[in-house]
Amino acid sequence: MMMLDVTFSGEGGNGFSMVKELSSTSCEWRMKVGGREVIIPKRGTKTFISTIGQLDERVELYKVTERIVNLELDDRAIMDLCMMASKLAYENAQVVKNVVVHHWKMHFVDFYNGWDDYQKENSTQVFMICDKPKDATLILISFRGTEPFNANNWNTDIDYSWYEIPKVGKLHMGFLEALGLGNREDIKTFRYHLQTEIVKKSDDGIGKINIRSLDMTAYHMVREKLRSLLEEHKNAKFIVTGHSLGGALAILFPIVLVIHEEKKLMERLLAVYTFGQPMVGNQQLGKFMEAHLDHPVPKYFRVVYCNDLVPRLPYDDKTFLYKHFGVCLYYNSCYIEQLMGLFGVINNGFFMENARLVLHLQGWMYLILVLVTISMIEGVTWKLLLNRKVVYLMKNRMEKRQSSTRYLMI
Repeated sequence: MMMLDVTFSGEGGNGFSMVKELSSTSCEWRMKVGGREVIIPKRGTKTFISTIGQLDERVELYKVTERIVNLELDDRAIMDLCMMASKLAYENAQVVKNVVVHHWKMHFVDFYNGWDDYQKENSTQVFMICDKPKDATLILISFRGTEPFNANNWNTDIDYSWYEIPKVGKLHMGFLEALGLGNREDIKTFRYHLQTEIVKKSDDGIGKINIRSLDMTAYHMVREKLRSLLEEHKNAKFIVTGHSLGGALAILFPIVLVIHEEKKLMERLLAVYTFGQPMVGNQQLGKFMEAHLDHPVPKYFRVVYCNDLVPRLPYDDKTFLYKHFGVCLYYNSCYIEQLMGLFGVINNGFFMENARLVLHLQGWMYLILVLVTISMIEGVTWKLLLNRKVVYLMKNRMEKRQSSTRYLMI
């Protein structure tokens, strides 16, 4: 291993040393600042955490006395697992495997990068786990959501293009593409992927379309692996979950299973839990899925927090006709749950002009709550830093105002 020491000096003699370690398996930069060592991890390793992971460092599950055995929809451990898995899906494969194996004590199955033929990249991430390697009772599928700084992900969320299937309804075209089920540049590809039996040849030429191997798409990779896992674990049921864009893919996955008449797989579906999920289709689609997700008991739950914008997209006015379905678990700004019921409607009033004052007040309330909470956790040192920052900002603003006043007087 090679060691390279470099010292940088700043004003007043302050400085820091940097050590670069090179080996055949890793390459990390280590900086020593004030006697403390800071490691900048290599992208793709188990120590490289995403922005989402940095904002919320929790990895441990809700503590239960026994391993998950009795699969109940209202079981707190199940819901906590779905929430944490939705957050974990933002990380790379090595981070996911490390958390699942060493923190959750579960069996890591695989991590997939699905092909999006419209974006021409492997942009759909999803991982699968079991509660144990043998005789598993639970299989979980978690789709990654909208990355904060990924323009393609946000473009998919706000896109309102749809593809209509007779007797089924209208489905969001961008989400279908994310699952690898078509390309809007050639509409025939959607028909190819969404027909009940995918054939190699057909009279109308659909089978002659040059489509990337089905083995590369998120939907087909997950479906085939799920089929083999359910055959291996006879008593297992599966849950699908995801946050934001991942939530849309989580509900779209069983929708396509129903379209493909995968009855044996759907019989083993325990639930679909989504968090901050955008709409995936119209009301006809919801009614089509009602028999598969609402009977004998509801299996599809959408968690929505207060004024989250994403669940209101694409906007469901008379033009776009997008509608939510399933059971909506709505939480207000005080984290009080309000059960909206089937086809629960979320108030879209914050799109109106007269709602701006309420939204601004809530925004200030959140800011104050965060500052108070951090000061309670971090203590006096953080309070001093915060006060210095506030004084600096106020002083800077006053100087700018004085400068502009002098300019006007001249």
